Amino acid sequence: MQTAIALFLVIAAFFIPGSVTAAGNTDKLSEKARAGDTAAQYHLALEYFFGRSRTVNPVLALYWFRRAADAGHVESQYNAARCFERGWGCRRSMGMALNYYIKAKENNLPEAKLRYAELLYSGVPEEKSEYGKFPALKADKYAALELMRETAKTFDAAKLSLIKHLFVDAPQHGQELRTRLKHYAATPSPHPEMLLLYSSCLRSGIGGEVDIPTGTAILKRAADAGNMEAIAQLAEAMELGIGTSYDPQKALKLTQLAAQKGNQRAMVNLGIAHLTGINIKYAPDKAVEYFQKAAKSGYPPALRKLGECYSRGIGVEQNWQTAIAHYRSAASGGDEEACFLLGDCYEKGCGVTKNATQAFYYYSQAADRGSIKAIRKMAIFLLDGNGVRQDTKRGMLMLRQAAEAGDQTAQFILKQKAE
Repeated sequence: MQTAIALFLVIAAFFIPGSVTAAGNTDKLSEKARAGDTAAQYHLALEYFFGRSRTVNPVLALYWFRRAADAGHVESQYNAARCFERGWGCRRSMGMALNYYIKAKENNLPEAKLRYAELLYSGVPEEKSEYGKFPALKADKYAALELMRETAKTFDAAKLSLIKHLFVDAPQHGQELRTRLKHYAATPSPHPEMLLLYSSCLRSGIGGEVDIPTGTAILKRAADAGNMEAIAQLAEAMELGIGTSYDPQKALKLTQLAAQKGNQRAMVNLGIAHLTGINIKYAPDKAVEYFQKAAKSGYPPALRKLGECYSRGIGVEQNWQTAIAHYRSAASGGDEEACFLLGDCYEKGCGVTKNATQAFYYYSQAADRGSIKAIRKMAIFLLDGNGVRQDTKRGMLMLRQAAEAGDQTAQFILKQKAE
């Protein structure tokens, strides 16, 4: 590896730029590259990619990256992989990208180790393309996390990636997640996203006891660092006075700030504020506008709120077909409440043909995501044999589960059955 070449990431760890050859030396650089000098090939590729000293040409950039990569130049192997993964200067090919990532990983480039680990976590499907046939990379979360842990020891970017992947499976890795985040939060300049995730662990009890005051204090640190998601969440806490002083006016200002910066949570909350008319003008059309902005990138809560507007004709003309379409999109994105609403639509025949089996299915999807009222609905369906095979034992177990979680309707039904 050429230690003299500085390695640092451009934007989201996409490229490893090197020093730029002066304009007066570009011809000499080309001559060296054509003669087989891998360092010159690498720098020539960078010049073509970034438009330094010559016209931007991603096709030529990839050509020279590959020339150097195939000769063993590790930084070029990584950059060639990024090009193939993103389709820069070529037709996108995950098979080719993976091949180059593996080469760079085997040469101990930390960026390549991290990206390979991320791909290994989710897996890469088999590919048949103009570049050839590439076997699938079977997902192996355990091996992926182990590689991330190893890489995180010396590579800061891997620390954040590891934390995010541990957070995805927080019930299994909660204790490790919380321990790592506590350590990172104590460092001189922790990444704002690290602070945000640590705050979530503390406030929700992931990996330990619930600690709302400390969690909110950490959230404020992330917000002070300019993290818009932290600002939006802090506004929610201030609006309710949870873990911090009750201050609806400041909460609204923070929400407006985050919404202006494009934060989806804030846009949805600002839309909800316009629907309630509390501390802000009642404006359903404005609410729909905010929901639509947040929904453009597929944000599930925004899609669900749009569905609710269309189902009720709030701020838009009532249209059940559009409402159902938005509910489905939100549900496919994992939105718990959207799953429940679809179950309700199928149970009552609102916007769709009444279908108890479909209703039970969507209630089960909502229950899997933690909806207590969906668990109660499933219990009633099981007890009645509605849309599903009657199962009194399972139905009563789920009814008690919902009641113990605080569902008052489930508690009332249990009381009636006991009398």
